[in-house]
Amino acid sequence: MPHSSFLIPFDLIILLELSAPFWANVDEGLRLYGETLQEGTYADSRANSYADQSDLQKAIGIFAQDQHLPAILACRDLLSLKAIYSRSSKSAQALVSIASEGDPGSDIHVYGDDAGEGRSYEDLLNREDVQSVIIALPIVVQPEYIRKALEAGKDVLSEKPIAKDLVTARELLNWYHRFDAGESDGGKSRWSVAENFRFLDSFIYAGKRIGEMGRVLGFSVRMATFVKPGDRYFGRRQDPFLFINAVQPPCHYTSSWFRDSPKLLNRKQKADDIYTCEPETSWRKTPSYQGGFLLDGGVHFTAGIRLLLASASAGEGTYIENLSAHTAQLQSHLPPADTVDATMKTNTGATGSFSVSFGTTLPDDFEYRVACERGSVTVREGSVAVRREGREEAESREFPDEGEGVMQEVQAWAKGIVEGGKMELRRRQSPEEALADLEVLEAMLRSGEKGGEPVRLELQDVRT
Repeated sequence: MPHSSFLIPFDLIILLELSAPFWANVDEGLRLYGETLQEGTYADSRANSYADQSDLQKAIGIFAQDQHLPAILACRDLLSLKAIYSRSSKSAQALVSIASEGDPGSDIHVYGDDAGEGRSYEDLLNREDVQSVIIALPIVVQPEYIRKALEAGKDVLSEKPIAKDLVTARELLNWYHRFDAGESDGGKSRWSVAENFRFLDSFIYAGKRIGEMGRVLGFSVRMATFVKPGDRYFGRRQDPFLFINAVQPPCHYTSSWFRDSPKLLNRKQKADDIYTCEPETSWRKTPSYQGGFLLDGGVHFTAGIRLLLASASAGEGTYIENLSAHTAQLQSHLPPADTVDATMKTNTGATGSFSVSFGTTLPDDFEYRVACERGSVTVREGSVAVRREGREEAESREFPDEGEGVMQEVQAWAKGIVEGGKMELRRRQSPEEALADLEVLEAMLRSGEKGGEPVRLELQDVRT
């Protein structure tokens, strides 16, 4: 039983915008949540075109409905959904209807740019019963919303990537450090950045095994898929959402929440009916930020290899120090680049490769391999193989229920607010970690633009 008398209730806002793909590369092994809407291109006229509520639900967005919403409701002892915000109040109301099915008796309010006086984003931030916010907006506009929430005294969990480029990210982080030090108006609000790969059970397990095997000798990352025009993750899916929740005593994490909700399970089983998407649109063909799909999804893969390397037992820590990369646009509908192949070297002298493509006709592939002094570890979708020194057979372990890692990361963040949280969990969601993820990705893009010119990284040692 939770001991509510020992804990002070908090409140939570969650701002979610599904601006592009939920992409399942190898079944459900990867989450590529792209925030690719150009500022001002979404959403009021689109919402007005929906013929009925069922059509509205088709436009809500897979990730908000399949991941963020279940993650919140799975921790109903910790998070209580209060409101949903969208530029279109009609689309917000559609998600409220779904949320109410998972949490009967809840009183969820609708906010939106067209919802009338007292129902704007700023109005939400002015609520005294709101103390925390989760933000997932288009990459190019997200920093503005992060600042506003922090200035309003709210704790923030913002979706990856931290920003569209290093210049913007460092500017925002420097502002946050000044703000957190009390140089700006407001309070000691905490900013965290979500990256679900750092909470995947398979990666955490793999990291522990790597930590038992000594110095890293080498590594490789391979991800291959073909994002086709008209694929469901290539279509437009973009309405913004704001959830406002009360944070209360600790919850017991239950990954079975979605399966145990008959109405939402039925939605899951009828995904093809619910999640139809429109033909590709101009914002996807001409993204307003560097890298296109490589930025949208690539930061997941840089986060994944950084997590595994940092798990090594070498005393000085292991991180990528130099890289050289070549990029290519193999498919005309995936500008400005859909493929990157890089060689990397760590601070400890180990070398490795990083190969990611969204435009290849090679069979779908997803694999991380790390060789250490006393064995090797291989991570694939929902599974880990450990080959120890002197043993012929690899030890295999499956993780069929790890999901996308979103429930785990939301729970860890919320418990961190209420209980203070372990430093390790807080570090996994630190802006500095997200900045380092972006640095690796941007360095590959810059190197590729210059024909493979080597790039030295400066932000990878985030041991604090």
